[in-house]
Amino acid sequence: MTLAPAPEIPVGEAPIPSAAQLALADKLNDPVVAGALTSLLDRADLIAVLIDSLDGFIARTEVIGNSLATRASRRSVPTCLGFWTRRHAWSPPI
Repeated sequence: MTLAPAPEIPVGEAPIPSAAQLALADKLNDPVVAGALTSLLDRADLIAVLIDSLDGFIARTEVIGNSLATRASRRSVPTCLGFWTRRHAWSPPI
């Protein structure tokens, strides 16, 4: 794989910035935006971990939903005296 050489800019001539580049430069000159971007970049590793965790949680939603549905179908409610179910009004704690 070969890379094409970058076009040469004649000495004394600066490239003309595009409208998007000018808009970005204007936003970055705002201290509030620059501070927010710095804060975001300082926490990039934490944000990556949170996104990865959220992705894993979303990937397991079917398993979690099935587990909750199974638990709800048993209709058992834990109490301090044991477990209450439709079949047994009370059972001693284990």
